[in-house]
Amino acid sequence: MALRVPRPAPAPTAEQREPNDRAHLVQEKFAALTLGIPSDRVERTDDENARWLLAHLLEWHRREAKAPWWEFFRLRDLSEEELLDERAAISGLGDVVRVGGHAAKPDRSYAYPPQETDLADGDLLHLPDGADFGTVNEIDPIGRTIDIKKRGAHADVHPRAVFAHSVVNTQVLADSLFRLAEDVIQHGTGGGAHKAARELLLRRRPHLRTVYFAQATVRVRPTLPLG
Repeated sequence: MALRVPRPAPAPTAEQREPNDRAHLVQEKFAALTLGIPSDRVERTDDENARWLLAHLLEWHRREAKAPWWEFFRLRDLSEEELLDERAAISGLGDVVRVGGHAAKPDRSYAYPPQETDLADGDLLHLPDGADFGTVNEIDPIGRTIDIKKRGAHADVHPRAVFAHSVVNTQVLADSLFRLAEDVIQHGTGGGAHKAARELLLRRRPHLRTVYFAQATVRVRPTLPLG
């Protein structure tokens, strides 16, 4: 009698997985904003175009955040030799001298061989394995030295290569779009709060409140001729 071995079930796709809370909220708001709106843009009213645009903006920040992280993982997987050709990195570092800071968080200056780099003061640096290493204090492209304020955990780590990378946190902006979407769902594009944002969605010129300034009276004391 032949032994039957069950086939392994295929892993669920991203669409089949249980969406997280935020993804579920996006789906709900997207459906509410686009309810009854024609798919053809020509057939939509200005109000419908505004709602359609807002609905598609709800996932914009999450989608845009993927590209910087892809770049991070790309740089992390490069060798020391490959980082030599990356403008976001410096390779071939040689320890010069401790230039400041303290034992727990020393500022150290490193020399590096000739190479093209876009690193600048304030850039966040990572080790080749992706771990946070420190911040660029100052870089001298003529003398080819870079001063780094190191993290305490890496006080005694002296890598041969580092790369710069940072991701801008856009959570505040994404949350603001959520609040705008909730307001538009409840009150439509013509009323409610966030008037300036509504005007942008409707492609209208912004309206500024008229501000009156009290006219100041300036008295100038006449000057007498010298002599």
